[in-house]
Amino acid sequence: CGQPALMVELVLAAAVLQRHDALFERWRRKARTTLPRAAGPLLELIPASARCPLFLDPMGGNLDECLDTVMSTPQPTVDLEMTERVPPSRVTPFSRMLRNRDREAWAALAKGIRTAHQVLLAGQWPWVQAGYRAEIGLRAGLFVAQGVRAVLTSIYPGTVWNGSMLQLPAERERRRVLGGHGVTLMPSVMLRGQPMFKRLPDGSLLMVYSAATPLPLLSRDLGSGSLAGLLGTTRAAVLELAAAAPTTTELARQAGVSISSASAQAKALRQCGLIATTRDGQAVRHTLTR
Repeated sequence: CGQPALMVELVLAAAVLQRHDALFERWRRKARTTLPRAAGPLLELIPASARCPLFLDPMGGNLDECLDTVMSTPQPTVDLEMTERVPPSRVTPFSRMLRNRDREAWAALAKGIRTAHQVLLAGQWPWVQAGYRAEIGLRAGLFVAQGVRAVLTSIYPGTVWNGSMLQLPAERERRRVLGGHGVTLMPSVMLRGQPMFKRLPDGSLLMVYSAATPLPLLSRDLGSGSLAGLLGTTRAAVLELAAAAPTTTELARQAGVSISSASAQAKALRQCGLIATTRDGQAVRHTLTR
């Protein structure tokens, strides 16, 4: 995918709020204290596992377009996805109202989506996009250097590709047959753990997997000053900027240093295994490593 899917990241962010994860804990505490009650209708549909009705996470990076898609979900689809994706233990009066097309319930859901987006993602979206671009750059470089096998087997630890079948470690066996349709890989900065799968309208399969650099390690809200204390101000800035996969010229301009200085700082970080450098035409790009 060319851009992160806004509703996919929002659903995953809502799921993170409901579980303890050391990596996300600081972000989670801040979000829980600032999230208004108006977001409740959305959270009611999303468990900690993020296994929610599929109509809640259409593809796209624009909130209004995604919201239009959610609100115009056909009744049979709502019935099917609420039945298959929401376990009996999570069936609530609100979910029943959605299935029955109650106008007030759907209006409350729309408000919940807008509220949750404003608090959980809107301010973080530039970092979500930066992490996404960095991941795409990382995988593209891996593909050029080592081929598709290296890309597929590095998505999740223990993954095996035998040329026709991709096998991922799982607690229980599940088989997904593509039947001639393709697979779309989409990294997420909010997802940790095993990849998640979704069947797209055209019959192909979407695989959402954890990006190499998660949101808390991209966001300046979580204390870049500590990084500067460890690496020095300029080198810390170069490391943060590498999340967007810049060229050396872009890195120098954004960090406010000369090209030779940017190149030297990148070299030092590369020697420590923190960034990777790949050629892009006549320029080179620097990306964060896993």
